[in-house]
Amino acid sequence: PQHLWAAAVEELDRALGSAAFRLAFLADPRPDRVEPFRAALRAHWAKRPVADHKEARAALRRLGAQAQDYFALRAPAALAVEAASGACCGLDEYTVFVAPTAGAEPSPLAELAAGGLYLGVSKDALVVQGIAPNSWVALTCPQLRRGDRVVRVNGRPTDGGELSAAAAALRAPADGAHTIDVRGAEDDAKIQARIPTAVPSVYGTRVLPDRPVGYTRIGAFQPSTPRDLDDALAALKAAGARSAVIDLRGNHGGSFLAAVETARRLLPAGVIVTTQGQAAEVANRVYTSSTGMAAHDIPLVLLTDAETASAAEVLAAALKDNGRATLVGMPSFGKGTMQYPLRLVALDEVDPATGRKVNKTGVVRVTIARLIAPTSGPITGAGVAPHFVEPDPTLQLELAADKAEELSSGPMTP
Repeated sequence: PQHLWAAAVEELDRALGSAAFRLAFLADPRPDRVEPFRAALRAHWAKRPVADHKEARAALRRLGAQAQDYFALRAPAALAVEAASGACCGLDEYTVFVAPTAGAEPSPLAELAAGGLYLGVSKDALVVQGIAPNSWVALTCPQLRRGDRVVRVNGRPTDGGELSAAAAALRAPADGAHTIDVRGAEDDAKIQARIPTAVPSVYGTRVLPDRPVGYTRIGAFQPSTPRDLDDALAALKAAGARSAVIDLRGNHGGSFLAAVETARRLLPAGVIVTTQGQAAEVANRVYTSSTGMAAHDIPLVLLTDAETASAAEVLAAALKDNGRATLVGMPSFGKGTMQYPLRLVALDEVDPATGRKVNKTGVVRVTIARLIAPTSGPITGAGVAPHFVEPDPTLQLELAADKAEELSSGPMTP
C-alpha cells in the first residue's frame, strides 16, 4: 500500500506539471499557486504513512481539500483519477486505470482506424491523415494515399471537412462495409474504397509473384483467427504455395486463447506457453499442443517487428522455440503479460432511458500473469528475437520470401 500510494502521488505531481492538465481542470492555473502545492506533494504527501486502502482513501480526501487551498478545481474528481492511474502503474508497467466513460459509445471513426485508415482535417477539407503500415487498408486498398481528399462517406458529401459529419455518415454502413470516395491529392482521379465494419483478423492472403511462396497477415488475434488462418493456408496450398510467410508486424496482440489455439493449428506437439500468476487459473499453467497430423505442415516464416506484442509474441515464441518457423525482421516488443479487465462498480447506475447499467467508476486492466516461452524464458523485456535481423521494413518481406523459398525446396514439415 505504501508503494502504491507513493506512485499515486507521483502521478498527480506529474499531471499538475502538464500545462494541458492545468488548463483543463484548474480554474486559476497560475504557476505561483501550483508549484508550491507540487512541492508539498513531493516533500510531505508522497512520504505520508499509508497502511491500507482505507488510510489511502482518507489521505486522498485530505489531499484534495488541501489542493483547494492553493487553486480552484473545475473537476475535483480529476485528482482522484490521476491518483488511481498512478497507483495502478505502481503495480507494474502494464496495469492501467481506464477512466469511466459514462456509457459513451466509441466514435465510428474507430472502425476505420481498426482497418488502418485515419481521417483528419486540412484546409477545411476532410483528408486521409494516415494509413497504418501493413494494415488491412494498406494491403487491400493500395490506391489510397495520405493527403487524399475524402469527398463522400457512405454516399454523403463531406463539404466543410468536419469530422463530426464523417462520424455521422459512418453510422450508416451498407452491407457490412463503409464506402469512402476520395480524390487524389495531386489530381482529380476518383478512388473508391470499401472498408468492412468488422475488419477480418487474417487478410492480404496471396501467392507472391514468381515464387512458390504464400503470404498472409494476422492483424490481431480474435476468436475467429484460428479458423480464418486455416482458410488462408488452405487457399495458399490450393494456389500452389509450398511455404508461407505469416506477417505479425504491428500485431499488438488480442485474445490470448486465440493465439494459443492458432499455435495448436501450426504446431504438431510441444509446449506453447506457460503462465505464472497468483490466480488459480493462471498459476503455473502449461499450454501445449498435441494436434499431431492435424496440424498444418506447410513450412513457415514469421515476420516480426518492434510492434509485435503480447498474444502475437506467444505465437512467435512457440513456433520459434519448437523449431516450427523461421523468424525474420526485428525483435518483438517484449510484453509477455496477460491482462484482465476488472470492472469497478461502486458508482455504477442504471440509465432510466435504456435500462442498461452505466459504468461511472471505471475499469482496472490488471496484469494477472507473466508469459514464459517454451525454452527461451520470460517474454517481458527481452521479447522474441528473430533468426535473421532486418531493420529495413521494405526489405523484410523480401528476405522472408527468400527464406520461405529455401524451405519450399525441402520436405514438408512432418
